[in-house]
Amino acid sequence: LNTFAGHLLNLLRWRVAFGVSVGANIRQTERNMSGKSSAPNKEISRVFKYLCNYSKKRKFIHLVRKKKTRQKKLESYLRRSDSQPLDATGKPLSMADIDDELNSIQRQITEHEEKIDAINRDGVQKISSSDLMLALKDLGSVHSKQEVEDMIWEVDEGLDGMVDWNEFMLMYDRNVNDKTGLEPCQLYDAVQFMMYDTDMSGTVSVDETMTMLYQRYGKKKLETELQRLFGNSLKATDGIGELSFQQYLKAVKVKPSVLEDPKLKKRKDFF
Repeated sequence: LNTFAGHLLNLLRWRVAFGVSVGANIRQTERNMSGKSSAPNKEISRVFKYLCNYSKKRKFIHLVRKKKTRQKKLESYLRRSDSQPLDATGKPLSMADIDDELNSIQRQITEHEEKIDAINRDGVQKISSSDLMLALKDLGSVHSKQEVEDMIWEVDEGLDGMVDWNEFMLMYDRNVNDKTGLEPCQLYDAVQFMMYDTDMSGTVSVDETMTMLYQRYGKKKLETELQRLFGNSLKATDGIGELSFQQYLKAVKVKPSVLEDPKLKKRKDFF
């Protein structure tokens, strides 16, 4: 529990350092969630589309990211006059050189994105174990083939070893509406993270993580869960503004306090 608390405590340190209370965090999160459905189809669709055929798209996705990183760096130099970018050989680039490289980069990005679009259009609209394993690896979470196959098996209603759109949505809805903490959630945990990690960088912000926990616990339970985990140890003076995928997975391993629910205690079949 101490290890978990240490990871989740970092979610609140940034705000606590500025004197913002847990209650204020929850109230802000509630405002952020206002008007949002339990199943934000746009983001779920984006994640599903991203995961489908990921093993085939991966090379092009990495190339696009690399080119966009270089593009962003060059564009930042254009806005500054105190430094000069270098080419691959270490030679300073002129303004004309920068413009030429930016044009070349944009053409290459367009070409790679067209290939990704073609795979999205022509590929099978299902998530394979290879797709999921590589996507998780790129988020910094390495799993064995068996572990990933188990994740898919938990939600594979059609027993074809893959996850289609209907199974994907069913998995999501079951977890969002789960009140017991017993629903298989390995794939859901990854999907929920990807929904907020829009650039698939492997990190999410503190506010985004609070929104995920709010969705998972609800308004009434969130503050209780935080207090149960942290006690009076929220007096932090330093912290971080982002959470990695690995830290997030450690945080959500702890389920709501279902064993403290008096209604569940009365159920003889619960245990």
